[in-house]
Amino acid sequence: MEGLFGKIGYKMEAIKSGKFKDIGSMARPMTADERKLLQNLINDAYGQFVAAVAAGRNLPVEKVKPWADGRIFSGHQAMDLDGIKLVDQLGDSDDAVALAAKLAGITGKPRVKHDTERFSDIFEMLDSRFHGVLESRSSLWEGLKPTEYTGLEYRWGGR
Repeated sequence: MEGLFGKIGYKMEAIKSGKFKDIGSMARPMTADERKLLQNLINDAYGQFVAAVAAGRNLPVEKVKPWADGRIFSGHQAMDLDGIKLVDQLGDSDDAVALAAKLAGITGKPRVKHDTERFSDIFEMLDSRFHGVLESRSSLWEGLKPTEYTGLEYRWGGR
């Protein structure tokens, strides 16, 4: 983007309170310190992922690492990767919901919350269970409804 901005005469200038406050800016190249910080973050997340898979599959990390390189697998492939079983069984999303309900001790048909549903749907469901208690407190209800913003966010929870 930096090259495009230069061609059209657009210049962006950051005013920031810390060295990394504009990390990932499209208006300038990444610095060596930023690259190092982000690579360390990625390496740490990768290490956590590999350790979780190894622990969950009761395998040594060294046996999982060769397969944890970003590639994708079919379900059949994941059933047996050179002696590593990354999945226990094959099925579709209905099978997964049924198994999750069984493991959780849920009787009857469980209600599935899809990612595409609005966050405010949770409050509407709660409100219906509590017979309008939330709706009657309209200022609380309005404060709980999220904006329709999607994307990266920075959140800070001070103590």
